[in-house]
Amino acid sequence: MSTDAAADEGATDATGRGAEDTAQVGDAQHKDDVTRQRLEAADELIARYRTTRPQWSRFVDGVLAMIRDYLSGEHLMVVAIEGRSKSEHSYARKILASAQAALPGELHDRAAFRIITLFQDDKERVVDLVRALFGDDRVQVTGERGQLLAPWEFAYRSIHLKVTVAEHLLEGRGIPAQCAQDPFEIQVRSATEHIWAATDHKLRYKAPMPLPGASIRSLFRLAALLETVDDELTKLQRSVQEVLTGPGTDLWNGQPPASIPATTEAVRALIATDPSIVTGLTRAVTRGWELREPVPWHHADAHSVETEQAKVEHAAATDLALICEKAGIGTLGQLREALESLLNDDQLVDTIRIAGQKADLGTHVHHADFLSLLLLSMDPEQVPPAALTAWSDALADIAADTAGQQGRGLAPSDTVEPAHPHGSAESAEEGDPGD
Repeated sequence: MSTDAAADEGATDATGRGAEDTAQVGDAQHKDDVTRQRLEAADELIARYRTTRPQWSRFVDGVLAMIRDYLSGEHLMVVAIEGRSKSEHSYARKILASAQAALPGELHDRAAFRIITLFQDDKERVVDLVRALFGDDRVQVTGERGQLLAPWEFAYRSIHLKVTVAEHLLEGRGIPAQCAQDPFEIQVRSATEHIWAATDHKLRYKAPMPLPGASIRSLFRLAALLETVDDELTKLQRSVQEVLTGPGTDLWNGQPPASIPATTEAVRALIATDPSIVTGLTRAVTRGWELREPVPWHHADAHSVETEQAKVEHAAATDLALICEKAGIGTLGQLREALESLLNDDQLVDTIRIAGQKADLGTHVHHADFLSLLLLSMDPEQVPPAALTAWSDALADIAADTAGQQGRGLAPSDTVEPAHPHGSAESAEEGDPGD
């Protein structure tokens, strides 16, 4: 090769390398510009959320009360309804993480709510009720995590909803209207799904370092076990419902329950089987009443009073039937209507506990006794059975002391810890409220 040719080839190589270096510098500069733009956008979002978070906290409080009020009248076994505004730290971490891949956008879980049902079958009912509350066009299912799993996979399962709220629903609730322009999230999950999700979030998602393979395997084995528990609970719920409503198990011998006379046996059956009353009793437990678990009730044993506890329950149901008679409540339909209204009055349920403080009685009572107290609160001056006279006297005293302050003449106060009108109080363990 001639000297001139070699020189020409060297010049060409140098030019090529120079162009390649220039292109690489340009690419690096472009990447730096994109990264800077993403981080600037992230900083702007984080700063904006820092100033608006107090509004989101008030928004969460108002919408949470709205959801609880709406679901309280439904026959659902809801374990918990929770809400939170995203912490500033969590918000910043999520925004900065998203900025690594793309220009970050606003999060739709600044406000988030969780509805936890006891049974799997109630999840779809909750979704339908959320649609009814906020409007079908304002609720979007963004994920049913269980349906995304392959047949051999076990992991997080719940339904995620992206929701917006119409401004007219916020009126009179003290909810910031500006937050209504943006979506929020509602998660719907069963109790067992929540156990696994909370465990995974605490032990794996929040862990400062990756977990070892053995721990990960244990975590997902737990998911499989809890899914089995969920399935068994569903089967049990459906089988019990079939027993209560199937052929040959008519509790009322073919008569409409609403027209059945409110006798002791009929009242006891209604308390044990009516979904709205069972749900109301469950709500009372969440408000501090330590209601005693009843003897398992069966249609064939409706007249049985063999055990001591069954005798006490029978006496309590007799008291309730007598109060119904004195109050002019003649049928189960009338009783159910009265109790449904009273059980949904959280202030009344709280207030009646105050009667125990004055009478030195308690909140650890049988279901029928508790329902008797609700009925007595409508007219504290009526003459109840002797076993409930002390309660009636206490209610009358409160009514006299606070006449005109409340609709029923009863005023709310602090929680009390008294005993049971049919016998001594039994200690009850207090469970953790959970996350």
